[in-house]
Amino acid sequence: LDRCSGRAPPDAELVWSSDHTDWGSLTLIAQVEQGAGGLELYRHGEYRRILPRRGALVVNGGDWLELVSRGSFKSPLHRVRQPRDDQTGERTAFVYFHYPAGSAALRPGD
Repeated sequence: LDRCSGRAPPDAELVWSSDHTDWGSLTLIAQVEQGAGGLELYRHGEYRRILPRRGALVVNGGDWLELVSRGSFKSPLHRVRQPRDDQTGERTAFVYFHYPAGSAALRPGD
């Protein structure tokens, strides 16, 4: 278990994971559909919530992938916030991070 967070009081403006990009190559996220979404993606000057969908995986490219693809794949800025009050249920997400080996050569691809 990497991380387990409960809800704060309803009036709290809680950020569970502040603004960041992932440094690895890929992040796969499966959010439980019946739960509340907390993942937010920064796009066009604002954060947009990514709501859970049945059978869907969120695939996020990381900094390493952006580097080796020469920018063809972007490493998006995102954060995780406490679900809004109008969302019921707990936020449950299963996250897999893929990182290159520590000895991997980090150079742009051809």
